[in-house]
Amino acid sequence: MKRIYLVLFFAFSWSLGAQEVLISKDINVREDLKYVLLGKVGEHILLFRDINSKKSIEIFDENLKFKYARDLNMEKDKKRIYHVFPQKENFNILYGLPKRDSFEIRQRVMDSAGDLVDSIRLATFSRKEISERYKYSVSDDKKRLLLFNKVKRNEFHFIMINLELNEMVWQEKVNLLSEASGVQFQDILISNNEDIFILFERSNNRYDKKNHQFELYHIYENIGDAVPNIIPFTKYLSKDTHLTIDEKNQNVLIIGLYTEANRSASFGYFFNLIPIDKIEDENNLTLKPFTLSFINDLYGNSKRAINSLDYYFIKDVVFDEDGGFVWIGEMFKEYFRRTSNPYMRDSRNYGDSRGYVDFYNEDMVIFGLDNTGNELWSKVLNKKQFSQDDDAMYSSYFLMKTPSRLRLLFNDEIKRNNTVSEYLVDPMGNSHRKTVLNTEYENLRLQFTESIQVGSNEVIVPSLSANILNLVKIQF
Repeated sequence: MKRIYLVLFFAFSWSLGAQEVLISKDINVREDLKYVLLGKVGEHILLFRDINSKKSIEIFDENLKFKYARDLNMEKDKKRIYHVFPQKENFNILYGLPKRDSFEIRQRVMDSAGDLVDSIRLATFSRKEISERYKYSVSDDKKRLLLFNKVKRNEFHFIMINLELNEMVWQEKVNLLSEASGVQFQDILISNNEDIFILFERSNNRYDKKNHQFELYHIYENIGDAVPNIIPFTKYLSKDTHLTIDEKNQNVLIIGLYTEANRSASFGYFFNLIPIDKIEDENNLTLKPFTLSFINDLYGNSKRAINSLDYYFIKDVVFDEDGGFVWIGEMFKEYFRRTSNPYMRDSRNYGDSRGYVDFYNEDMVIFGLDNTGNELWSKVLNKKQFSQDDDAMYSSYFLMKTPSRLRLLFNDEIKRNNTVSEYLVDPMGNSHRKTVLNTEYENLRLQFTESIQVGSNEVIVPSLSANILNLVKIQF
């Protein structure tokens, strides 16, 4: 375990401070199928590892000093792990276990030392009736988990699990009455109160734009057949639509970018902030076009006429205490290049015929709105990230939330011996950029998108370099 102290002084008042950086031992993950950073559980920092048929947990103290590793003695049958998730004092493994004519949904509860607390069979289903290929969604308070599975064209199977009681609360097959071909699934969420919200979109193409609409379902126990709330959107096409819940103010937010024909360009953003108790009422979308001054701030004085944001996507939404919200977007583009190497052109004999893939993760944009939908402020946060053939695993940013401001952490460049920077944004939209640390001589390649916030001023970031994994803890 290494310890680095970085003390940075700035004239700007909120930037006066110190960072302590802790680095774990080297972990060889060459044979790992998957590893999951669980963060802080009890008094330990846990790392779950899936190495072929072996599942294990690596245990570190709060200073990332390695304590020991423990194999998790699970069933030897072929199992499908749906989710591994931490809680305050335990961590849970939710998985499906196939039998001859049925399959079981099981949960193992482990404590922070890797000892088994409980093993629960949550449900058993016939393999003829229901497939075992479930997906999941977790509530904001991490106390409810929904497994969902599309059984038929317009029928879904939902399994609601209480992670505090370690039991299945209810399960239903629900007909979504207007779900049919030509309708595209967008998002699914569950609330802390076990309500399910599903968003579909119909006719999102320029040839059938007159029928373009969103279909929002509100599903709960014993609902039977479900009828959607229809939200028309006939003038534009949508791009990158999201669904999220404001638990404190009991609102559901639909938000996305809109365009005309060019799907890489967006002319503004749309949203609908709907009280949950009024979700069945008639609802309409609010459109906010990007202003010319904002576009000029983003692109500078360009000689060509620009009236849109190109290759931007919504990455995060953060709610205020009073029901307003902030959304953050980021530019992301993949560029496929053919190679001049003739041996790479023939995929039947040699390599990958597509050549190289370039990844661009560049400037961020951030908008603040009040609870009535008025736009209060907007900002451009500049960064430039470029990489090749790495699935952009070291690019983008991590959002840390504190009561007084947002922290956006990112690699300045995608290379070894790199500088890490952050933007600090306060509730009024004031922003400041500063350097956090330098990885020179430490052989770190930080994956900020896989980070976990473990306190108001602490984050753990995985670093992966040449199949060697390190955990890095940054304390502000």
